[in-house]
Amino acid sequence: MKLFIDKREFEGAINVVRSITSRNYMPALSHILMQADEGKLRLTTSNQDITLKANINVDIEDEGSMCVPANSLSKLISSLENGNLELSSKDSRLSVKQGEGRFSLAGIKASDYPDVEIMGGNDNYIEM
Repeated sequence: MKLFIDKREFEGAINVVRSITSRNYMPALSHILMQADEGKLRLTTSNQDITLKANINVDIEDEGSMCVPANSLSKLISSLENGNLELSSKDSRLSVKQGEGRFSLAGIKASDYPDVEIMGGNDNYIEM
């Protein structure tokens, strides 16, 4: 996955979807599922009862997906200056570049995220 995104848009979407992440017996639910394809970055979180999804229009160089710890991603992005970011992933690692700054977060494979469509049903789904 490799894409380019505005920091303020990304931060706003992260703050919305991370509001329901939790620590529980499913560690993947403390992560944000990031899926980049068709000119959009989709962020998904769930707490088993409610699923939140946010879509952001982005410039995608390489499509892909992965999961990143919600709190770590939020802290990293909020510490950066406003402007454009380059996000890329390889081997379950997210790289964030802004100007001369380079940052990296360990994540998990997107396939390790639970199927939220099955888990919560369609009644508890919110898309933004």
